[in-house]
Amino acid sequence: MALIGPRLMPEPVTIIEMKEEGSCVRTLELEERGSGRRIARFARPGNFILLWMARPADGSVSLESSDMVPMSVSDSDGRRFSVTIRAVGPTTEELLRYREGMSLGVVGPLGSSFHFESGRRSLVVGGGMGVAPLLFAAKEARRGGQQVTVLLGARTASRLVFEEKLRKTAHEIVVVTDDGSRGEQATIPAFLEQGDFLDGFERVYCCGPELMMAKVLRLIAARGMWGQFSLERHMYCGCGGCGSCTVDGRRVCKDGPVFDSEELLGMQSFGISARARDGRHVQLEES
Repeated sequence: MALIGPRLMPEPVTIIEMKEEGSCVRTLELEERGSGRRIARFARPGNFILLWMARPADGSVSLESSDMVPMSVSDSDGRRFSVTIRAVGPTTEELLRYREGMSLGVVGPLGSSFHFESGRRSLVVGGGMGVAPLLFAAKEARRGGQQVTVLLGARTASRLVFEEKLRKTAHEIVVVTDDGSRGEQATIPAFLEQGDFLDGFERVYCCGPELMMAKVLRLIAARGMWGQFSLERHMYCGCGGCGSCTVDGRRVCKDGPVFDSEELLGMQSFGISARARDGRHVQLEES
């Protein structure tokens, strides 16, 4: 694909279906135009796309430049692919005003992906919207012959995403919420610290709030377990050129977003600080 400065040229996709997934959360099923279907055919669990709106959802002309927003690929069947969006700011709020049949621009697939080995007993850990790339991951792990258990967590029941879809995909699913409104009352790290739940798992695949992931990383490292974690950082170019998403010298858009546990253990700022949109390093806070 052609480059515009450090950025990539978006290609058109059509919104085929929009599915409600929960409070202010929707999945957009997208179809690429033309016969190439690059994203639908080649995206792997953990990959992301850059999504771009040419104009506001009402069709009006805007002189403001729309950001290209990084979105995890939440599923793909080789013909179409999906992204799952929660309204968290002006851009995502505008995206959720789009309707079926409307067009968007996309670049991808980008970044690294989760790795699966057959015959393994794996734990998939998703917190909040971090579950977005993990439905795709759970399906791929299951197809690859892994025995998959999902630990799904959120602050409250209304914030749980993909629970029923994951029940159909995984061999087992465990649900926890901070307030106890569904499943066991516990945070994901607190639940994992209890008893022997982690015993017997050979692989851990995790995505969610970074402070949660940092705690999960320490828990599995103490047991000598191996895992992969999908990080989120503010991204601009998506191709490793601008450096806005670097973590201890690693570019999340190019070297990640999926990192092995061994590599994360060597990143001093992981779970401690991140770069804000204006470039400042800020301390991470519980979300």
